[in-house]
Amino acid sequence: MYGSAHDEVRGTIWLFWFLAALPWAPVLFYQVARFFKAGEEGVQTTQTGYMGYLWCWLLSPMLLFTMAGNILPSYVMPGLPALGLLIAGYHTRQPLPEKVFKIGLITPVLLVVVAGLLNLNLVGKEPEKELMAAWSTQAEKENSALVYINKRPFSAQFYSAGKAQQMTTDLSTFLQEQRQDTFLVLEKSAVPSGFLWDKQRCELRAESAKRQLVHCKVGS
Repeated sequence: MYGSAHDEVRGTIWLFWFLAALPWAPVLFYQVARFFKAGEEGVQTTQTGYMGYLWCWLLSPMLLFTMAGNILPSYVMPGLPALGLLIAGYHTRQPLPEKVFKIGLITPVLLVVVAGLLNLNLVGKEPEKELMAAWSTQAEKENSALVYINKRPFSAQFYSAGKAQQMTTDLSTFLQEQRQDTFLVLEKSAVPSGFLWDKQRCELRAESAKRQLVHCKVGS
């Protein structure tokens, strides 16, 4: 879904592809390795043009998004049909042992595990939609800055219409140097143990599984 992308390390799209292609990505690598070992180029068969086209189809999403940071795993999906066709093409030329294809039985298990992780939010990524929805209803938002301490997800920029700023500092330093009423968003782990928001001119307004939205006024 647009707005839930995250700023990833450049090149992460290749990791997304490998994970999305499991368990068949290793099968394709194995097939290509067998062809090279036999002294044949991996994309050269009696249907060279067809296999070359499939390789271009497979690799095009990764090549397109290699230098992009704001990506989603679903961006690799347009190339996945080519993976199946390549495996089938190599299999007709040099059949794989039957036991290799039995690893496909683990696919339903992998899908259940991934769905469970996503449902329980255990994958370490959460869109900022709920926090930003809470921020948008605050009466002070027009006269207060919106600042993410240390890390600002790309989705925060989307849901705040570009108003979310990022500052690399610790909480105590920010509060000491604060010059404007501010909505702070920070990870719960960044809040010192025993820290009391009401003692710092701040009020907790909303929170998600990982972050808190706090409104802090400038001291008099």
